[in-house]
Amino acid sequence: MERLDGDWIGGYLFVGNRLALDFLNTRLVDGDQDVEKLPDWAAFSRWCVAAGIGPADEGRTGEGRIGEIRGFRERLREAVTSLENGKAPAGEFLAEVNSLLSRYPARVVLDAGADGVAKRTNYEGFWGAMAAAVAELLTSTELHRLRKCEHCIVHFYDVSKKGSRRWCSMGMCGNRVKVAAYQKRRREEG
Repeated sequence: MERLDGDWIGGYLFVGNRLALDFLNTRLVDGDQDVEKLPDWAAFSRWCVAAGIGPADEGRTGEGRIGEIRGFRERLREAVTSLENGKAPAGEFLAEVNSLLSRYPARVVLDAGADGVAKRTNYEGFWGAMAAAVAELLTSTELHRLRKCEHCIVHFYDVSKKGSRRWCSMGMCGNRVKVAAYQKRRREEG
């Protein structure tokens, strides 16, 4: 499943256009096979670096916590699927995200630079960044642009001008769809 195009960073797929969706897409289906991209703490830490969050040490041992992180990802999947189906996420999930937002608040800091003063938001590790990303996804996303690829398990936020994107990326499913349509036309013509 590994590709060498711009959709992949450090072995992880980044086509969701939202951090929370890219996290969701760390479990993929390649044909009939489920592909877990976060099998252990080291892989999770590499994903955090690729996502721009930074190393996932958070001052704790990680191996015992990878199940907790993957469990959150699957509850996020249920919430996103609910949104895609026009329903609100479960109240329990919202309560979980609210708890994370309370425990890992974002901190705004100012930096002086050559172009003036810039505002930067700091998050406390993975949970702080993910809680903020999920809150952003749930509150500031045009829900009609939140989609699951028609051909695989990948979820994405459609940022295309027309808002008509149907597949996760051109390099993956989009190319397969176009080749299959071309081959079908050729068979029908010949």
